[in-house]
Amino acid sequence: MPEQKSGPVVAIDGPSGAGKSTVAKTLATAIEAAYLDTGAMYRAATLAVLNAGVDPSQTAQVTKTVKNAKLGRHADGGGFICWLRRAGRGPGSFASC
Repeated sequence: MPEQKSGPVVAIDGPSGAGKSTVAKTLATAIEAAYLDTGAMYRAATLAVLNAGVDPSQTAQVTKTVKNAKLGRHADGGGFICWLRRAGRGPGSFASC
């Protein structure tokens, strides 16, 4: 894995719809930093669990499912797009979160 530059990490917390993503993207652009939407990561993990038919209350199965899920991300203009590979589909088939 390539070595990445370290720098400040900013986390923004708040209720849904409060504008966290807007503020985070604006700040990342202003300070020329990468933006990572962890909410998208959680949605991709949740989608993997739901697609696998795992009961969300079964912690061990949820953990195993997420660990084995084909989650990924790629750079998109200073930020990252999160995706989940769809089972049984071709290599270019993914669900964006």
